[in-house]
Amino acid sequence: MDRGRTMMLNGRPASHALADSTALAEEVLQHHATTSTDYRLYRMADVHADIVRSLAAGFRLAARLLDGGPLPTEDELSGIFTLIAEKALVGVPLSAMMALTDETVGKLRSTVLAPADAHDNEDLREINDRIFAFAQHIHTTIPLCYINAARRTGGPDTASSLAEALLAGRAPAEDVPRGYLVARLVVDPWSSADTATPAMTGPPRTRVNGPGTVPPHLAIKAGHDLDEAGRQLAAAFPGTLIAPAPHRGLLLAQAPVDALRDVLREIGTVLGAEITAVTDTVATAKIPRAAEDTRELARIVTRLRYPAGVYTFGDLAVEYQLTRPGPGRDRLAAALDPLTANAGLIETLGVHIGNNLDRRRTATALGLHPNTVDHRLKRIAKLTGHDPTRPHGLRHLHAATVIDRFLQAPMPRAAHLEQAGGTRLSSR
Repeated sequence: MDRGRTMMLNGRPASHALADSTALAEEVLQHHATTSTDYRLYRMADVHADIVRSLAAGFRLAARLLDGGPLPTEDELSGIFTLIAEKALVGVPLSAMMALTDETVGKLRSTVLAPADAHDNEDLREINDRIFAFAQHIHTTIPLCYINAARRTGGPDTASSLAEALLAGRAPAEDVPRGYLVARLVVDPWSSADTATPAMTGPPRTRVNGPGTVPPHLAIKAGHDLDEAGRQLAAAFPGTLIAPAPHRGLLLAQAPVDALRDVLREIGTVLGAEITAVTDTVATAKIPRAAEDTRELARIVTRLRYPAGVYTFGDLAVEYQLTRPGPGRDRLAAALDPLTANAGLIETLGVHIGNNLDRRRTATALGLHPNTVDHRLKRIAKLTGHDPTRPHGLRHLHAATVIDRFLQAPMPRAAHLEQAGGTRLSSR
C-alpha cells in the first residue's frame, strides 16, 4: 500500500466525507439502537456519549489513514479500548462489540465511497485496501481487550471465584459488600409456544406450562434465554456476580428490587420470553441459605404457575410456609377432600380466588352465569364446612388450594430447576 499519498475521489480528498466525525458516529449509534437488540440488552444508552466519542475518534483516525497517514497506534486507540474493556468487565459479550464495530466500518466505507464517479477507478482499490487494513487492525485488537479484561483483578474469572466463595460461606474479609440481592432466574420454556392453558388459581397469566414433555427446541431456547438474561442483568448492574455451575440462573447483585424488576421486564420483552426472578436481600454471610431458599421459592412459583415477574421472599412467605411438609399442611389439604368427586367445584374455587372474588369475572372465565357461580360457592361451603364468601372460610380454603396445586403439580420444567432429590430445604 502506498500510504504516503492522499486518496482522492471526485476531485477531493476521500477523507473529506469524514469531516463531521461526531455526526457520523451519532448516526451509526442511532441506527444500531433501532436495529440491534444489543443496544437495549446491554444498556448501551448508559454510555451513549462515551461510545459516540470513541466512534468519532475512530472516524478521525481513518481519515488520517486516507490522507496518507499511518495506522493508529495503541496509545491513539487507548480511549476506545478502555471503553471496550470496561464493557467486557460487566459482561457485555465480544460478539456485541464486534457487531457495533462491523456496523461502524460499513458506515465508514459507504460514506467514503459515496462521492466516487467513473473517473476514480485509480484510487478505489487503494481506498478499499486502506479501509480493510484499518478494520483488520481494529478487529484483531478488540479480542485482546477481552483477554486482558479477563486477567485483570475483578475480571470475570475473579468474579466467578468470588461468587463461588460467597455461596460456600467463605466470604473474603476485605472489599466485599455487606449484603447482596440474591436473585434466582426462571425461564418458562412454554412461553414461546402457541398454545396456553388457563391457570386455575393464583393471579392470571398470559402463558403457562403446557402439558407433556417440553419439546427440545423450546428447552434449548429457554436455556439460552436464561443464560442471556443473566448476562444482561450483570451488564446492567455493575458488581453483579453470576454464580458458576451448578447454580445456573443464580446472581448476586448490588441492585434494588424495583430496578431489577424494570430491567428484567425489558430483557424479557427483547428476548421474547417470560422471565421470573425470586429474590431475597440478605447479609453477605447468609448468602448460602438464601441460595437454597430462592431455589425452593422458584420451585413454588413454577409449580403454582404464577405469572412471570419479580418476587421477594416476603411476597411468597405464605406459600413457602404452607408448602413445608408436616401435619399442618396435611390437615389443610384435607379440607378439599369433599370436593374431589366434583372437579368443577375445585376449578370454580381456584378461579374465583384468582379473580379476587369477583363473581362476574369468575363467571366469564368459566363460561357460566354469575348465579351458577353463587350456587357452586354455596355447595363448596356445605361440603367443606368453610364458607368461601366469609374471611375465615376463605383463608382456610385459599390455603388448601395452594397446597393442593403444589402437591398435584408436575415437577417444574423451568430452565434452571434441579431435580427434587438435589434440593435441600433450609429453615429461617
